[in-house]
Amino acid sequence: MTRAVIYCRISSDPTGRAAGVQRQETECRELAERLGWEVVDVLVDNDISAHSGKRRPAYEQLLDAISLGKIDAFVAWHADRLYRRTKDLQQLIDIVNLHKVQIRTVTSGDIDLTTATGRAVAKTVATWNEHEVEHAIERMKLAKSAAASEGRWLGGGRPFGFEDDGVTVRESEASEIVAAVRRVLMGGSLLAIASEWNERGLLTARGKEWSQTTVRRLLLRARNAGLVEYNGEIVGPAQWPAIVPEHEWQAVRRLLSDPSRQTAFTRDRKYLGSGLYLCGLCEDGSTVHAHTGGRGGRPHYRCKKPGRHQLIRGSIPVDEYVTSTVAEILGHLAKDGALRLAPPGSEDLSALYAEAASIRAELDAARQALANHDIDLKSFVVASKQWQADLDAVEARLERHGDRQPLALVMNAPDPVAEFQSDRLPIDVKRAVIGRLVKVTLLRTKQGRLPGGRYFDPASVVIEPRRAGSHG
Repeated sequence: MTRAVIYCRISSDPTGRAAGVQRQETECRELAERLGWEVVDVLVDNDISAHSGKRRPAYEQLLDAISLGKIDAFVAWHADRLYRRTKDLQQLIDIVNLHKVQIRTVTSGDIDLTTATGRAVAKTVATWNEHEVEHAIERMKLAKSAAASEGRWLGGGRPFGFEDDGVTVRESEASEIVAAVRRVLMGGSLLAIASEWNERGLLTARGKEWSQTTVRRLLLRARNAGLVEYNGEIVGPAQWPAIVPEHEWQAVRRLLSDPSRQTAFTRDRKYLGSGLYLCGLCEDGSTVHAHTGGRGGRPHYRCKKPGRHQLIRGSIPVDEYVTSTVAEILGHLAKDGALRLAPPGSEDLSALYAEAASIRAELDAARQALANHDIDLKSFVVASKQWQADLDAVEARLERHGDRQPLALVMNAPDPVAEFQSDRLPIDVKRAVIGRLVKVTLLRTKQGRLPGGRYFDPASVVIEPRRAGSHG
């Protein structure tokens, strides 16, 4: 009896129910039964296009079965289920001619690739199929280009932050985007944002958990600023409202797209002092970084200096001391009113911070353009002078309102000390507050107990208030 395989494929299956391939299999089985063939296997490629060039695992299994002589024939619903590109047809011709297998289809008749006429017919049909697909792609591209130029939504899955129509803002998600943008502008971690969203049960528009990559992709999205992006270029304003101001989106885009700065804005910080506390031995502005290997597996801070003179300090007691000291400073600031913070809601401090960040990003871009000889020195001086004046004005307003947003978030809380020490305050915000208020330098200590039985020496952690954070 003729050993036959049924091959089924469908290009798109958004529901995931595979209803299309099931119908194909039913009709192929009926054909095989009429031919008196024994169906030894059913191979299925579901939701895979034959024109895209993507791997089709089941189709590869079919070719392997032919090459190994395991089957005598195969059945498909239509010839275009097997191939949509002429180069795929040529591969099938070579294998079929070598192993002499029969091919039958339910709706497009017999396919005889063993004769010159049969091959010519198959190639002609395949060529026109390929032309049809390419022409459809061209029409789709033209339609999308026209939609983009008019600021219309290009279609697809529901964008996070918007309703199914792609135009109406979904406020509950939009507020998360705004908060994430401003958190990144404060030096926040993409991975920390993803972890926090996942812990809260906030899912993507497709119902999946967040990752560092998906958060980054979301924040880089031009539609957040009310802009339409097509083929990697901004083509104009959109017909939907902006979720974040354009200058904030531009600032985030520069930060996350700059290879030299990506690491600092995407690494998940688990320790308060990693990359923040200074090494008292190096005396060159070097910071310490957290490690967990060695020293009994306990977390510790280590400077970059090699050898036996390297600074190594346990991170837990150091962080506890720094936290308690900064909390005490915050308490004095709140009591004395040393920082004249605006009442909550009197001015959008996060927007001011974002504006300052975007101006700095423009200045950085101008400096890079000058270094690359993309602009001349005269143009740079004129542009940078105006940007610096704008930056000075924004920073003066920030100074009057307690300076940077992280500090304002804490100081505007009902109990600043409790807010700073709370576990709900993100670690990147705590780091920003510490960095704004004080300079922390770690010194070496002697091994063993100190007089009085203590192990930790507070004098080995030098905490110096910065100018804007001075309270006395």
